[in-house]
Amino acid sequence: MSTLGKVNIKQCLIHPTDVKAYLKDNPDGVIGRGDSDVDKGNLEDEPDDKDKFPDLALSKSITHIDYFEDILSPAVTCYVYVSDTNNLLAKMPIRGYERVDLEVILSEQDSFSFNENNTPFFVTGIQNIQRTESQETFTLVLSTVGNLRNEVSRCVKKYQRASITSHIEEILSETLKIDEERIELDNSATQYTFMGNNKKPFFTIVGLAPKAQPIKEGKASGTSGFVFFEDYRGYKFKSIDSLIKAADDEVQYLTDSKNKPRVPEFTYTTAIGRDTEPENNFKILDHYIEKTVNIQKNLRVGLYSNLTTTVNPLNWKVENNTFKLKDQVNGSDGTTTMGVETPIPTSDVFGDEPSRRLVRITDHGMIDKKLEKDDDGEALTSGRDPQDMAKSFSRYSLLFQQSLNITIPCNNEIRVGQVVKVVLPDVGPSEQGDGGKDQKQADQELSGIYLVRAMRHHFELGDGKNVTSLNLVRDSYGLN
Repeated sequence: MSTLGKVNIKQCLIHPTDVKAYLKDNPDGVIGRGDSDVDKGNLEDEPDDKDKFPDLALSKSITHIDYFEDILSPAVTCYVYVSDTNNLLAKMPIRGYERVDLEVILSEQDSFSFNENNTPFFVTGIQNIQRTESQETFTLVLSTVGNLRNEVSRCVKKYQRASITSHIEEILSETLKIDEERIELDNSATQYTFMGNNKKPFFTIVGLAPKAQPIKEGKASGTSGFVFFEDYRGYKFKSIDSLIKAADDEVQYLTDSKNKPRVPEFTYTTAIGRDTEPENNFKILDHYIEKTVNIQKNLRVGLYSNLTTTVNPLNWKVENNTFKLKDQVNGSDGTTTMGVETPIPTSDVFGDEPSRRLVRITDHGMIDKKLEKDDDGEALTSGRDPQDMAKSFSRYSLLFQQSLNITIPCNNEIRVGQVVKVVLPDVGPSEQGDGGKDQKQADQELSGIYLVRAMRHHFELGDGKNVTSLNLVRDSYGLN
């Protein structure tokens, strides 16, 4: 599950695209240093079929690997740092878009792999090339095939009235050709009609995310606002409310002594024992409080209160919608928060006047020439309530009120979009606990449930420092 010690890069094979150039400079098909009999077998035999790609083994030339996920990014990214003496960039040659099979062994039970049996990486860039007479170092930038397909694909059709989730599923499966096993989508209540307008799939999906409202038992429930991202297991389209509610629903991967699911809990301490001790898996090695609140910025973006003026371009009807965060948090729409207290200033300080005024065109989607009309004779909208625009806007802003960075032992089971519990010690002297031992009390303000916004796995060869860095965010304060 997690490790502080040695990791093993079992496989890092690059499949060259320019086979003729490869075989011309390497008639024996040998470049690099494979670290297993399997790797060497792939390298030493010249393929009978010239279209069959021989493999370049980089396993023993890698110094370290950085792997990134982010709920605000539709693509994972991996950086492979290479130090070699075989002039690989010239002999291969590596041009970009080569397929890369990567497997890192963390323990006997756990591995981190992107290969043809899962989903492989592809070279999207080569950076930081440095050369001497005897050595060459460079960084390979890797991403999955969906990220590359996005650059050559477009949404060109009219998407008829259906749920936003249905549209996203169609774009991922039909336009980007993503395997259905790597697609996980939350249902949305919002019915929407739109024109693709020849835009890239990821751009289209990200634009649809704030328009979607969660659904529960066939009805709209919760506040608008979804996130679209890729993680180790595939593509996710998740409502912010559902991600946060996971803490209450107890759907996390860890289990307690009674074999019941529980939220992962990480505690900061300066005492680290041996690598083999299981409790080390949940110790925070380092932490940094990035921010807690920024009132002026929140007022500027209209987090607490805003006025949205919508203009109907079909009949020039103007409608004003006032939004107040306190009504959303205390209302009946089911807004879910992670902490005890949501940071909403009192009206005695700022008054009830909206701090931001917005003007929007009524969202009618792509209406037929004859104009679809409701029972009152008004042109139908695409399905989005003007009030939901302000709600989703506020939901995104509220989510990032607190930001905390922690470093933990390398943990391959942690995913972005997951909720975790963080326990930070209170500042001040220790108190005497059970058994007469001094112990620190938990900080009641900063400790609590957080959402994993971004993540980095750092793998080093040998006995290097293998860690996972997490950027955690939340919308409220306090330890539940």
